[in-house]
Amino acid sequence: MRVYLTLFLLLAIGFTSNAQLEKGRHFAGLQTTLLSSDIYSTYIAINSSGSISDYGVNLVPTYGWAASRNWLIGAQVTLGYLKSTNHESDVVSEYYDLGFAPFTRLYLDVTRNGRFKIFGLASIEIAGSKTKNRYFDIDGGTTQGSDVHGVLGGGLSYFSKKLAFDVNISHLGIRMGVYKTFGKPSTKPVSH
Repeated sequence: MRVYLTLFLLLAIGFTSNAQLEKGRHFAGLQTTLLSSDIYSTYIAINSSGSISDYGVNLVPTYGWAASRNWLIGAQVTLGYLKSTNHESDVVSEYYDLGFAPFTRLYLDVTRNGRFKIFGLASIEIAGSKTKNRYFDIDGGTTQGSDVHGVLGGGLSYFSKKLAFDVNISHLGIRMGVYKTFGKPSTKPVSH
């Protein structure tokens, strides 16, 4: 009897820990780019060392919905700005990024309780960028562009009861995110 009770308790703990990505749950949060990418030029930067200073912000609001257990479908928007100054050559460059991407993530539990998960991700990134350069207070011109990219990557997530944290690597660079999971999982009616 003790063995059955222990197994029942372990299963109950396992199911409550995995509830974060059950079908029907929602996933909303914010990512930021720690290292720039092939697609975007902006990242988080606060650097003023010697002759070069960089100041930047990169925010990626993200929303997803669990289509089934451990499978997320969603969208994200990339907003970024970076100002880089070389004080010796008096060159100032400003980068602006704007993007939208529908995405999907497929998670795999690494631990029994489902708190740590690895995932693969795929997205279609619709990206726009603008760069302004100035040399010795003379306008060096502005370049603009937009493109569509297919993105593949992966990462590692940690899920607590209501929050999730992840680090992911792809063509978008190295990103870190924090998310809130909410909503009730979908339940199918039991057929007799």
